[in-house]
Amino acid sequence: MLPLGSAKGCAGHKVQSYGFPAQAPPTGHSGYGRAGDPLTATANRGRLLQLTEANDLTTGFSGGPVLDLRTGLVIGMLTEITAPDALARGQNIAYATPTEALREIRPRLTAQQVCPYRGLDRSRRSTRPGSRGGARPYGRWWRTWRAGTV
Repeated sequence: MLPLGSAKGCAGHKVQSYGFPAQAPPTGHSGYGRAGDPLTATANRGRLLQLTEANDLTTGFSGGPVLDLRTGLVIGMLTEITAPDALARGQNIAYATPTEALREIRPRLTAQQVCPYRGLDRSRRSTRPGSRGGARPYGRWWRTWRAGTV
């Protein structure tokens, strides 16, 4: 199971999904895009997350997870793609149902918190080599290291 995150604050992040479009091999393939801003719900549709630069996300990706490549968390489920209008506007745009809306439907889905620095977790003590048994919290270790290098 992939960990769920939040679609809030992910605008501009590269995203990846997986699908089975007609031209893909039987095992499917990945598609990429960029997260845009969440769109508020209207009388005709629920909340959506706009995905731009989404040329790879075509028919056959619907229902697939939208993975934020920066955080490694799923931020939505691919819902629809757009066809360009008569003036060729709306190309390379797809929409996803954000995880916040999915959790309203299925409350047992829980969000994961992610530390922006891979391998570091503020709640744990340092286990770096030479840290005297891992007794220092990361914050103090960082300030000590930073003070010695600047």
